[in-house]
Amino acid sequence: MATTHETTGTYKSFRFGLDGVEAAIQRIRIITSTVLGTCALDRELGILDDGQDITTLGSRQLTIARVLTALQEQAPEITVLEVDLIEDEEYERTGRLVPLIRFVMTEEVDQ
Repeated sequence: MATTHETTGTYKSFRFGLDGVEAAIQRIRIITSTVLGTCALDRELGILDDGQDITTLGSRQLTIARVLTALQEQAPEITVLEVDLIEDEEYERTGRLVPLIRFVMTEEVDQ
């Protein structure tokens, strides 16, 4: 049975030499905290950020869809089970929502 893992899309300091679940979590955080087209050597890395001029509900749904699509395309080592948006630690000040991703490692699903 595959183990379910969970992480937020909040960027944390980059660490080298990770493997397995830790590497997948770091990759998820990098993808979900990068705006598509802003990474100099990988313009396809990240999430399209175009939901500013729509309703709050529409923006939430669009963000969840963008996160899911980006992870499916850019992180083949994981299988996403669920994406939700939660308030970040400084929500009262920033109003920022961050993705909460539940996933399993793809190799565990294939077995």
